[in-house]
Amino acid sequence: SSDTVHRSLRRRFDGGDPDVHAAMLELGVQAARARRAIEDGDVVLLGAAMNRSFDLRASMIEIDATQQMLIDLGRTSNAAVNSAGSGGSVIGLARRPEDVATLRAAYERSGFEFLAID
Repeated sequence: SSDTVHRSLRRRFDGGDPDVHAAMLELGVQAARARRAIEDGDVVLLGAAMNRSFDLRASMIEIDATQQMLIDLGRTSNAAVNSAGSGGSVIGLARRPEDVATLRAAYERSGFEFLAID
């Protein structure tokens, strides 16, 4: 459960784990980049922040194989993708409107549901 993962991560943080501390600091940087990107309408910067924040999360905790598959499917379909939490879903950002159809096809081919939000 997410409680177990977060409790373990908190213990590592409180214990001074340098990798966790560094990743948490960089997550703050990525959040600031994402905010700036949203304010400026910069899809490229927002996508980079989304991808990097997931990679930081994956550096600190074990990622479920299905969750990683969802991330990889989106990224190989030219989207920025991040975990939407620990519930087996992701959120993706298609860089171009025409990439949405490719993204949808990749997920549906693999048996996943897809919801596009404009």
